[in-house]
Amino acid sequence: MTPISQRSSLLRLVDTLTLGERAPALLVQLEEDWAALALKPSAVLLVVLDARVRQPWDVVAERAAAVLRTEQPEVLDGLTPNVMAVVMLGGGLTLDDLAMAPVEIPQLQRFVHWIAAEPSGAMISDARDIPKVPRAFSKSVDQIVAAALARRVEGASGEARAVVERFGEAELANETRFRGALGARMRPYTIGLIGVCVAMFVLETTFGYRHTGALLRMGALSGRYVLDGHYEVLLSYALLHGSILHLLMNGMALNAIGTLLENVIGGRRMLFVFTLSSLGGSLAVAAVKPDQLVVGASGGIFGLITALLGLALRGKDDLPALARARIQRSIWSTLLINLFISLLPGVSLLGHAGGALVGLLLGLSGILTAGVNLPWRAPPEPARAARMDRLFRVIGAACIAALGLSVGIAWWRGHPWG
Repeated sequence: MTPISQRSSLLRLVDTLTLGERAPALLVQLEEDWAALALKPSAVLLVVLDARVRQPWDVVAERAAAVLRTEQPEVLDGLTPNVMAVVMLGGGLTLDDLAMAPVEIPQLQRFVHWIAAEPSGAMISDARDIPKVPRAFSKSVDQIVAAALARRVEGASGEARAVVERFGEAELANETRFRGALGARMRPYTIGLIGVCVAMFVLETTFGYRHTGALLRMGALSGRYVLDGHYEVLLSYALLHGSILHLLMNGMALNAIGTLLENVIGGRRMLFVFTLSSLGGSLAVAAVKPDQLVVGASGGIFGLITALLGLALRGKDDLPALARARIQRSIWSTLLINLFISLLPGVSLLGHAGGALVGLLLGLSGILTAGVNLPWRAPPEPARAARMDRLFRVIGAACIAALGLSVGIAWWRGHPWG
């Protein structure tokens, strides 16, 4: 085995990338002349090679693929597929040298971004485009490696590195389990909600949904209607839509976020979030803008989005660490975009905001994962799991009844066919 003194450059870079709470990478495996890391929060594979001795590129590629032979599939499956980065540490490589490097490592089925670095901190990177991978990926990896080369952390002991390595493997295994849960087929409650919205739109087109009066008779939300005792519209509006484009946009959003959340917490809890968030959105509209006419599932969908954000913000084991960081980053940008959309004419900002607030509170409360057997955390106590399952069976049935009755009562009172 190579003496530690000769491996100091490799170890310094690995320590800088993996030690500390804000470390940008997880240590997956550390060997005498190479290390495998996973960049946070995307879990992109980063291989660091001791390249002081020049070798043919086919030999380098084989060394970079060593992680495939030495790591458990459960850990490897937590890495982002199709792309990786390789840091050649030492060796004085030039841009012309990197231009000869293979674009892909077939053994790992990944395209490669190559970086040549020196212990002094000097660094160059391959400027070639990676197929189907945006340039932002290469730039972000370059920034992480450059920052690590420019700073130093206090060296860790071999025992400490072993602990960090076990932690990294465990985090990737949890990421694998999370991705497995998300890879499940579309769930019945999500299908059911989308199907009901489609069926309602067919009925809307039959009875003249383009007229405000017709929409009100079908269950559209109006604060004035609520004040007159039409409380059913506080929920019925969520199953109506104002146009085919409105239905398509909400249907796609519900398919994406509803399926994701249903795969994590189950269908009844997902429906619970949708129903309460829809109610929160309608109450906000009725209280502040009683003259506004509102239809659409957007309030409930915003609640589903922020419920997932709440789970990520809780900082517990409701979600794996990598998924928490990734979800927080993506959902904040999604909410910002939708905030601007909510400011457009004809869009209910209050309905979106009310639904989002309810969903966030539910996600932060912990009730959505209480008693749920999540594969990335310890199983819940059987008695508690059974108790929560019975509770949400009742809640799920109540939500279905509330949504169905709201539409039934609205149509019975409004007679849209008359």
